[in-house]
Amino acid sequence: MLTEADELFANGRLEDAAILYQRYSQSNPNELGGWLGICRVASRRRDWAIALAAWSDFLAKFPGRLDGRYEKAQVLTELSRYAEAYRMYKDIQESHPAEPHGWLGIARVAMLKSEWALALQMLDHVLTLFPDRADALYQKTQVLLEIGKIEEAEPLLKQLLNFPYPYSTASYYPLIKLYQKGSRLADARKLTHDFFALNSSTLTKNPERNSRILVFGESHIGGIQSAYKASNSDAMPIDFIKLPAGQIDNGSSGLADGYHDIPNYQSEYSISFISIGGNEHTTFGLGVHPEPYWFGRKEVLDLAKAEVPYISYYLIRESLWERMKPFEHMVRFLATILPYPMFMIESPPPSPSSDHITSTIDKDLKDRMIAYGVSDKYLRYEYWRMRSSFAESLSLELGMKFVKAPSESFDNEGFLSPEYWGNATHGNDLYGKLVLDQIRTIAQGV
Repeated sequence: MLTEADELFANGRLEDAAILYQRYSQSNPNELGGWLGICRVASRRRDWAIALAAWSDFLAKFPGRLDGRYEKAQVLTELSRYAEAYRMYKDIQESHPAEPHGWLGIARVAMLKSEWALALQMLDHVLTLFPDRADALYQKTQVLLEIGKIEEAEPLLKQLLNFPYPYSTASYYPLIKLYQKGSRLADARKLTHDFFALNSSTLTKNPERNSRILVFGESHIGGIQSAYKASNSDAMPIDFIKLPAGQIDNGSSGLADGYHDIPNYQSEYSISFISIGGNEHTTFGLGVHPEPYWFGRKEVLDLAKAEVPYISYYLIRESLWERMKPFEHMVRFLATILPYPMFMIESPPPSPSSDHITSTIDKDLKDRMIAYGVSDKYLRYEYWRMRSSFAESLSLELGMKFVKAPSESFDNEGFLSPEYWGNATHGNDLYGKLVLDQIRTIAQGV
């Protein structure tokens, strides 16, 4: 049973894995495998309050376990409870000085608090013990870049190019930018060529046709791609790159394996459309928070008829924009190296129906939606507006055009109309057809 649960967990089937881990722990209460699995599922789901309780229970049953102590400290870090996390990392450092965990944890807290000297001290110690420790090398490059020590960062970034994913891919963007700022354009071009020379696997390319349009992104382009296939039109060939979920890692600079699949010949296309990070706002606002709040427009709060505390819009915005940084890095990278016009596609507005969301949400999230409830539709709409504001401002800064969601898909309040609902957070193929029409209209004018 435990082996099967581990396999389910490895394949991302968290709900099924959690059921087996729970059964195993009940029938084998003195063995740590089931309890450890329950904790790891909670952490993978990023449900930090539940994860903290799970790891605390784990340590009560199996006190002193290094993995449990470190994972609990990681959860405290995610909850921004830095003082508590620091104390746990410090205890680990003192009890296991020859292991990297405590040193790396203190370095992470120091970086989050912009205590760069302490972070460097911890990372240098780890690299003394483990010279090829990729995570420590990468974190050190980030600290050096933050404090302007570019010459020290460059050899480390070059070293990381020879490491496995995600550290190799995460090093391309800062190294290319470093070369560009130093007017080392030949080096920047060579590194860019190396990046695009990696093998292509997910590019859906039209054989023996010169496609003018490239559309790439994550799950939101699925409806566009389906509509394109259904149209069976060769008049304006389009190539698609659809990335698997989770390819842009918040722990890296945002360069992920899926983006290696952008074609080698950048000049082959005349126009491209991007749709990435389109669901990040739902991470914040889809489920009911234990302590209800509001941050958006006061006049919309009146529509919601809710009496809840008002949190600063700017505080929420900074939190969401921080989560969007990996996507920002990727867009900036692409805008730097691709020579043709680029357009950013806005994600669809939210569905107003909590029943629709609960019935179509991913299996791993359904129980949580049922248990906690779907948040008020107006709050979800304000989160969508905030995410769109981020994407539009980034587009304008980079000289890209922002393609707003098609107004034909809106209901009278600006939510997604039922005929365009896909699953809980996406439009369907009919919605994809509307966006496809936008793409073709724009491409005709370029």
